[in-house]
Amino acid sequence: MSIDLDSLHFIPARQYRVGPRGRAVSHVVVHTAECSESKGSARAVAGYFSTLTRPASAHLVIDSEDVIQCVHFDDVAFAAPPLNEHGVHIELCGRASQTAEQWNDPFSVAQLGLAADVVAALCVRYSLPVTYCDAGALVAGSRGITGHREVSRAWKKSDHTDPGASFPWAPWLVMVAQHVLDLGGSVT
Repeated sequence: MSIDLDSLHFIPARQYRVGPRGRAVSHVVVHTAECSESKGSARAVAGYFSTLTRPASAHLVIDSEDVIQCVHFDDVAFAAPPLNEHGVHIELCGRASQTAEQWNDPFSVAQLGLAADVVAALCVRYSLPVTYCDAGALVAGSRGITGHREVSRAWKKSDHTDPGASFPWAPWLVMVAQHVLDLGGSVT
């Protein structure tokens, strides 16, 4: 399956900064929305972002069936400072406290497959390597894919731990890499 990033359903977030970005996109940042895993949860989270009065948003929200865009890619989502300016932020419907077993339930498996397709399209669009960036790699200036947890550890501007210690990074990045190759992109 291939995602058309220019044809996603759009529910605008209330809090974001209109672009253009001051810096090029250097990361895809994965978050969990801290919500239940259920049909329609992406739409519900997008609806929540549309009403917030505090600065919080993401570019995309993904559940097991839907990808909802909340902030245009040229605009800045308020998600994980200091990577707001040069990150594309995706919210997965679920919780940072999920166990490895819970990340392997039918909802999560479908969601992770859809998210791998989306992130692959983003990697191709922004020429990002399919590389996991931990806190050290972020501080060193590496480009690639990371989680809010690593952004928090690197710069200590938040205390978020999502997508959680049990998030299946290794197998999920293999899926992302395969999608990138299927799209004719490079994984490095």
